[in-house]
Amino acid sequence: MRALSIGCLLLFAIGAWAEDYPTQDTVEMVVLCMSDIGGQSEENLYTCACRHDVIKAKMTFRDYENASLVERYQSMPGKKGQLFRDFKDGEKLFERLKAARKEATAQCPEVKRIVREPPKK
Repeated sequence: MRALSIGCLLLFAIGAWAEDYPTQDTVEMVVLCMSDIGGQSEENLYTCACRHDVIKAKMTFRDYENASLVERYQSMPGKKGQLFRDFKDGEKLFERLKAARKEATAQCPEVKRIVREPPKK
């Protein structure tokens, strides 16, 4: 568990420096991904960090954020949801997000086991 905590800290420290996605959104994206594929583990952290990097390379944060809003609210009933269903640019962004997620899943398959070799003497 300690290795997982250290890994998370390193991931987010490097990620915050290297990209324009806010740290909180990066953490939420990775934690949600980990939850979707089986929970918090070092293997899932590796997979989800990879997937985040693929999505980040495909979309700016602003586009990702707008696509996520459309995804969340387009199924809302009534006039409020209609705003998101009728937002054509939003639908295009959402399609790009789905394509980025599909590519991320293909490029970053779930890691089943990480084996560490002992240091050579």
